[in-house]
Amino acid sequence: MLCLLVDDDENAIIWCSECLESLGLEVLSACNGIEALKIWEEKKPPLIVLDWVMPEMDGIEFLKELKIKTAKDGDTFPRVIMSSAHNEQVHFKEAMDAGAKTYLSKPYSVRDLEATIGLLVKIEIDKNKKQ
Repeated sequence: MLCLLVDDDENAIIWCSECLESLGLEVLSACNGIEALKIWEEKKPPLIVLDWVMPEMDGIEFLKELKIKTAKDGDTFPRVIMSSAHNEQVHFKEAMDAGAKTYLSKPYSVRDLEATIGLLVKIEIDKNKKQ
């Protein structure tokens, strides 16, 4: 499965890419929301791991733009895992309202990431079985 990893922290990109690749995912990366939108338009990855706080376009703005683009083009909105050091309930709600499927508070472990991706993929599989 193709996954887009979006984070402005180069060390986070390296660490998270290795984690995602160890789970058998093909990883594309971007350092901000603007770059991520360009990659998404070209490749349309079904899974995105998205940092909240980034320069130029943050994670929330990226999600808002992506909602507009997917609605306009008739594309399926990807499964998005928002990640941030913001860990208050209000941030979780804002991320969900913007389109994220779930939220990981930084720092998170490989096990947290694996469990979250596993849950999202299982939910999607179960949803397809019911249709």
